[in-house]
Parts: sequence; C-alpha cells; structure tokens
Amino acid sequence: MPLDDATRAFIDQASKLPSPPPGQVPLDQFRAAVTALAPLGFEMPESAAAMRDIAVPGPGHDVHVRLYSPESAEQPTLLVGIHGGSWVRVTIDLMDGYYQTLANKSGCVIAGVDYTLSPEAQFPTALEESYAVAKWAQGAKRELGCRPDRLGVMGESSGGNMAAAVALMA
Repeated sequence: MPLDDATRAFIDQASKLPSPPPGQVPLDQFRAAVTALAPLGFEMPESAAAMRDIAVPGPGHDVHVRLYSPESAEQPTLLVGIHGGSWVRVTIDLMDGYYQTLANKSGCVIAGVDYTLSPEAQFPTALEESYAVAKWAQGAKRELGCRPDRLGVMGESSGGNMAAAVALMA
C-alpha cells in the first residue's frame, strides 16, 4: 500500500538532512519540532464526551491533570496516562486528540498527567508528579464514577518508562 501524501512528504523532508543529536539542538527548536508530527497521528478525529482540567496535589505543588471521559461507558476503569516526549517536549495539549480517542476506544476515563518538563524540572520531579497523580487516582475512582476495583497506568516512550516506574513505586 502506498504512503499517503502527507506521510511521504514528511519522510522525504526528514531524509534530506540527518538531524543533529538532540543535545545539539536549541531547546525551543527541539520542542517546536514535535509539532511537525501532529498531522501523522497526534490529531485524532474523535472527541471525548467530556474533558476537564483539574489540579492534583503533588510534590510541593499542584500537578495539572486533564480528565477525558469516554462517550459511553458504565463504571469505566480509570487510567492514568503519562505522555512521552523525551521528558522534554510533549505536553498534554499536544496529546488531546490521542487521549480523547483513547478514552472513547477503550471506554476508560483517562487522567492525563501534564508533568513538568525538563530542564525546567530535574529528576525525579516528573516521576514524583506522575506518582502523586496515580495515588490521587487510586482514591478518586468512586468520586469519578469509575470502577473501584481497578486502576491502570500507561504511557508511551518516556511516559512508558515513568508508568513502569510508578507501578514499581506503588
């Protein structure tokens, strides 16, 4: 099957010049580069039934969390979502379409953690923030109308690393 035009154009452009190592790219450019990937999958055509931002008590400060509720699910599982992005460049705003679609397709309520990026925060801040959200989620399941007997933690890329670490911490 041939690639669609947008994907082909992206691959052609990316293949022209090899990228320098991330440490050699100015931080603002490194963060901006991820927006070029949005047409390849971050923006999904599906909307969650409800989204709302909340603040969860974290390690010395509140952690921003965005809740995504599915279109239909009776007593869904609550799933803490920890986004990837090399700990440096993806935010909850960029993940909106993905988490909305994930909420609908899985039937889960997604609690998307908007952890503080590096270098503004140093290790273990993002991990502690993610763990604080998981602990909050464990106690908030009933209040959110979710199954009281289940809690999931997931992530992709660096978020998968943190999800595994959060599970080990728990």
